[in-house]
Amino acid sequence: MYVARKPGTPEVPARRFRRRTEECPSPKRKLTGRGTRLIRRNIWSLQYLGAQALPLKVLSIVSTLWRCGPTSVLEGIVRGYDPARYQATVATLSPNPVDSALQDFHSFGIPVEEMDLSRAASFMVGTRRLRDMIQSLKIDLVHCHGFRADILFSRCGVQVPAVSTIHSDILTDYQLFYGKVVGKWMARREFAALYRFDRVVAVSETAAEAVR
Repeated sequence: MYVARKPGTPEVPARRFRRRTEECPSPKRKLTGRGTRLIRRNIWSLQYLGAQALPLKVLSIVSTLWRCGPTSVLEGIVRGYDPARYQATVATLSPNPVDSALQDFHSFGIPVEEMDLSRAASFMVGTRRLRDMIQSLKIDLVHCHGFRADILFSRCGVQVPAVSTIHSDILTDYQLFYGKVVGKWMARREFAALYRFDRVVAVSETAAEAVR
């Protein structure tokens, strides 16, 4: 797991970061999967400060549960939650494909909120729908995966701690998938959105360096 610090902030040596986080009372380490260590530490910090009684409600936001790398990362995170401490919910922005991992998440006992928005509708009404969902579910921590999730949450204006996981070198990948002009524009939009997150996590050193 790699930490891509909040954009625009000075780099914190890893040793110092570990020492600081280990001062917080630590629950049993039942979380597994990439990117979970920082999320676990962030939740410990909330508990340590007395911000919220357990269990903490964690909302993970993704575009869909299409069977791919980011979905596997998400699965590893939510399956590792201790249900006595963390209550997981997943929100998908767009309709899930037929061969998605939706039923897998249901079989794990993870509720999935399907917003069923098209890409265009996401940017027209997605912010309001997402804000209403976070408030109605009384979410304590938001975890975003991907471009649309990052952009929409950054616009919500809700006072909830948030973590974003970067799954690739987005500047390079977006240009490969969407072309040079559109890809650069998307990467810049996402970089700007990341400023509104409390923590940014990357699944590899390459991805982390691209965000720093």
